[in-house]
Amino acid sequence: TYQNLYRRYAEMAGGNFDDKKAKEAGLPKEAYRQLVTQALLLNLAGEYGVMVSERELADAIVDIPAFQEKGVFNRKVYMTFLNSRGMKAKSFEAILKDDLKIEKLMR
Repeated sequence: TYQNLYRRYAEMAGGNFDDKKAKEAGLPKEAYRQLVTQALLLNLAGEYGVMVSERELADAIVDIPAFQEKGVFNRKVYMTFLNSRGMKAKSFEAILKDDLKIEKLMR
């Protein structure tokens, strides 16, 4: 969560962003707040029995434009993305599954 926020802020600042500026912008607190909110929503989703199937997860992954080449899912692009972030597919998919569960809950 912190890395995603940091990346977003760095992009908005045109690369002129560092740890000091991140602290000044309150990124650690914002990341913590987002994680607490996510945990509460996931807990509520669990209470309501909200689930995400493997098919829904797969559909969500192939629909992400960043993983597509000429409008079609490209596994190599997906794997390159994961490697660039130092993530394993299972970790990314668990995060995405939680996000989808929260989306369903909110609907």
